[in-house]
Amino acid sequence: MWCDKEKDCENKYYVYSHSLPDGTVFYIGRGCGKRAYDKTKRSEFWKRYVSKYGDYQVKFLSENISKEDANFIETFWISVHGLKKNTSWGTLVNIAPSGYGAE
Repeated sequence: MWCDKEKDCENKYYVYSHSLPDGTVFYIGRGCGKRAYDKTKRSEFWKRYVSKYGDYQVKFLSENISKEDANFIETFWISVHGLKKNTSWGTLVNIAPSGYGAE
């Protein structure tokens, strides 16, 4: 859980993207609190990508939603952009193709 207290997150989830300055989306995530800005609790793939390409932008795609809705919306956006490791066309460094990868 990325919030201080789970009860503090009820219907306060969001779905976000990380993108390069040229607009290329390389990560889709969900969370609450400051999760979108956290740089430490990330996969090695994410860390290597950011190290190689530098600064990135955070964009909120949906806000003030339930955890279940956040999982669904995150999964949708991951399917739209595709995973780099599983497709020849994908741009995302996400580890899992759904909103349940970190659980």
